[in-house]
Amino acid sequence: MSERLKRLAPLIAKSELRGIKLAESSCHSLPAEMSESGELDVRLKWSARAVLKSAGAFSVLADIEVLLIPSGAADGEGARVWARFELRYFVPNDVELSEGLLEEFATTNGIFNAWSYWREYVQSTLSRMELPPLSLPLYRVPAEEQKPAGAARSSKAV
Repeated sequence: MSERLKRLAPLIAKSELRGIKLAESSCHSLPAEMSESGELDVRLKWSARAVLKSAGAFSVLADIEVLLIPSGAADGEGARVWARFELRYFVPNDVELSEGLLEEFATTNGIFNAWSYWREYVQSTLSRMELPPLSLPLYRVPAEEQKPAGAARSSKAV
């Protein structure tokens, strides 16, 4: 188990996800001729921050974005889906909530908890935009020595 997960273990074990909502979102489709051009480069970015609400209650704001860039497209041309999820957590009063611990929780557990909602949102939004279906990968908590959550990931989709 990584050092980060060891630090987070007491908070993860005692935290209870009380609710998750889509707080904000935006999307931009491709022109028809671009969406039919074949292979798309898929780029994922995410970030999260914690907001302490009261003793034992905090929220995580998770911002997640996918860019779909057709091969040969100029930089900045492509489809985009972005969403902010608000995850509301409760922990017993005996759990100490420091700012640093909450930020680590947000970028690790918060993103992990939001990811399945994000995957469904992207798939249904792309369908409404008449773009090819895209099954996003499962979220993998990065190892301590890897880049922190939020680093861009790329892959190919057809």
